[in-house]
Amino acid sequence: MTLEIIIILLTIVLAVFFIFRPTSKKEKDRFEDKDNWRGGF
Repeated sequence: MTLEIIIILLTIVLAVFFIFRPTSKKEKDRFEDKDNWRGGF
């Protein structure tokens, strides 16, 4: 029971870390590039 809770908490923490981690300058430039489809229009 406690092992399942620990695994669930670790998964949530890692997901939050990857979603809200600070982006590097290169990633920011790639995202704002006009030639990039992922960055929007």
